[in-house]
Amino acid sequence: MKIRHGLAGLATAVILPGALTAIASPAVAGGTYQYSFQEHQASETFQDQGICTPGVATINLINYNEAIHVTASQAGLSQDEVEALLKSNSPVISKVTYTQTGSFHVVDADFRAYDGHFTSWFGGSVNSTTAVFTGVFNLTGTSTDGRQISGHFLSHVTFKNGEPVIAFDKGTTSGC
Repeated sequence: MKIRHGLAGLATAVILPGALTAIASPAVAGGTYQYSFQEHQASETFQDQGICTPGVATINLINYNEAIHVTASQAGLSQDEVEALLKSNSPVISKVTYTQTGSFHVVDADFRAYDGHFTSWFGGSVNSTTAVFTGVFNLTGTSTDGRQISGHFLSHVTFKNGEPVIAFDKGTTSGC
């Protein structure tokens, strides 16, 4: 399972299937269950928005670790079932947190390369009237010509009775 954010901006979270291990255990009385999925030292390559140059970049995430924790009202769910519930915005899921951290190698549209470290965090909770989601993405690195770069991105949305009442995306990149 992967939640992908662009390196230059915090995009809408997308949950994709992946090779993870699951652990399910009762959380508290009242019928909630905790599910945890983890992946260690994974790598992947994809196309997304670059760091400093507008346009499509090639992004390599290297030796990253990720963990997702879900609270659900249904016991005995498999990894595939939890992933399907997350994709369908099911009321069975009431909380989710996701963390991914590792190294990156990015080649921007102008063919300038960047190497460094990133951390991404996403969390959300849902009840009968309110849903709150927040994501944070940070990166630090160095370009092939020696420039130090950094970026910080924050995205938040609160829904009340299905309508967004608070929503913002903020981000800065320095060193470009």
